Amino acid sequence: QIGKVVDLGGGVLLHKDIFNEVVKKIKNIFDKKKTLSVAEIRDYLETSRKIALALMEYLDRLGVTIREGDIRRPGINYMKYFT
Repeated sequence: QIGKVVDLGGGVLLHKDIFNEVVKKIKNIFDKKKTLSVAEIRDYLETSRKIALALMEYLDRLGVTIREGDIRRPGINYMKYFT
C-alpha cells in the first residue's frame, strides 16, 4: 500500500507501523544512554546488522541521529521528531 512503507535505503523496506515501533524503542535506549553503536541497536532490536545500519543511516538523514565514527547520538531533529 502506498504510504504504508518506509524505504530505509539499501533495499530495506519497513511497514510504517513497524518503523514507528522500532523508532520508539531506539528513543527508549537513548533515554538511558547518550550514544549507541549499530551493534547495540542490532542486539536490542534483535535484527540483522543490515537492517540496523539501514535504519540508523535513515535516521541520520532525517537529523534524528548523528553519526560520529562508530557511534550515533541524538541529532538536531531528535527532540522535534519525538514531540
